[in-house]
Amino acid sequence: MLIERQMETRIVVIGQSNARALRDGFECLVRDRPKRLGTTEVTVVMKRPQDLALSSWGPDGHQQRIAPQAMSEVLKQISPTHVVLMWGGNQMNLRAMLATGPPFDVVLPPALGVADYAPDSVLVPCAAVVAYVRNRFEANAELGDVLAATRPLQAKCLFLGPPPPLPGTAVRERLRDEAHFVGVMKKLGVDAATVQLVPDTVRKKLWVLLISTYQAFAAEQDSAFLPPPAGTTDALGMLDQRFWGVDATHASAEYGMRYMDEVLSWAGVCSS
Repeated sequence: MLIERQMETRIVVIGQSNARALRDGFECLVRDRPKRLGTTEVTVVMKRPQDLALSSWGPDGHQQRIAPQAMSEVLKQISPTHVVLMWGGNQMNLRAMLATGPPFDVVLPPALGVADYAPDSVLVPCAAVVAYVRNRFEANAELGDVLAATRPLQAKCLFLGPPPPLPGTAVRERLRDEAHFVGVMKKLGVDAATVQLVPDTVRKKLWVLLISTYQAFAAEQDSAFLPPPAGTTDALGMLDQRFWGVDATHASAEYGMRYMDEVLSWAGVCSS
């Protein structure tokens, strides 16, 4: 009598700084709900300037290591059944956090939201925002290498979206600890207390366009897309205080835990 052997599920999550919340959140998930993982193996790979930082969970427990070799070699070693990409995500934060020019706004298409805008503001075409984000994808050699390395694996692929923006009050509290923004403020001759921020309403609309562009890009790569978890925004659509990270642009481990729980469900790992 032949007994069919169930295929092992091996999930690899690949990302940059936004993957930190996923890594830390998954550690909390496994700690708080040890049966949630079952026999599944999960590896979070954080792409750093000089190497890859790997955190793995599975039947053998939790392991961490540094991989100086190419992403393609790491993926060959793991041979994942599912690949999850949390790539970039701070495009709008870097370009549209500090108000360094005249007030601006965008008018969302009807499918994405209410077509309102602030009077006396410069209207930036949605097409220009989308083109900027797409260019950041298409011109990113590292992302191209990752996509090229995943294609021969015949693994199911999933893109995740960046977290909603933090509200201005939380951003201002954290700006003084952000090297990038400190440098910009120094050039402007202002500090965290006096710098003008792009209004929350505008940053929320830019994030909506960002998520829409991620979803479209994922479809072009024959990949699925999983939006940020429901219930993680406040009444205005900004990241809820329960999920604020320690800096101005990232979410917390609690947010990452919710997202990773949804990733497991997408991969067919039954909840327990």
